[in-house]
Amino acid sequence: MAIGNAGGAGGTPSAAPGTVTGLDQSITASDESTGSAEQLANLVETDADIQPGDSGGPLVNSSGQVVAIDTAASSSFQFQFVGSQNASGTEGYAIPINKALSLAKQIESGKSSSSVHIGNSAFLGVEVASTSEYYYASGPAASGATIVGVISGSPADEAGLAEGVTITSVGGHTVTSSTSLQDIMDQLHPGQEVKVSWVDQYGNSYKATIKLAAGPTG
Repeated sequence: MAIGNAGGAGGTPSAAPGTVTGLDQSITASDESTGSAEQLANLVETDADIQPGDSGGPLVNSSGQVVAIDTAASSSFQFQFVGSQNASGTEGYAIPINKALSLAKQIESGKSSSSVHIGNSAFLGVEVASTSEYYYASGPAASGATIVGVISGSPADEAGLAEGVTITSVGGHTVTSSTSLQDIMDQLHPGQEVKVSWVDQYGNSYKATIKLAAGPTG
């Protein structure tokens, strides 16, 4: 049984019956809100109808024991994190509870790592697409993360970044895609000043030192 907040409706938790159909599964999950993708491994596969909003909910057995934590669902033969509103629960995937508990204990200890971020998230204020998804009139964009939207008043907006430019590095780390940008941002913290480089549609290069803000907590 997959328990969660299907559709983000709130109130009484939703429950979707099903069976475990596979163990030690690996998928590539994408996040429509950031354009990033991540390889997930050692997952429990279930045919329970996991829906958007179920992320973080328990997958329980017939004895009520939590065996895994809901994390992704299939959508049009692709897999998406179940926080994404475009997911469709035809196949569900969950993190085994032993792995989830191990990560929870690491978080409680206050020890950060490449997979655990302690404290508030850093916020740049851009929506990006992988360069493979975004093209200029003259051809493919530069290698990096191409901006498709900038939040008004955000650090990126104040620094002059705009729709159509391609971020090529942040904090001395090369950006090759929206996923690599997300990975870099996950290691940063609000208040940090980082150098950001980008290229416009005409091939002109720019750079600025940007003070990162605190990301949304919801």
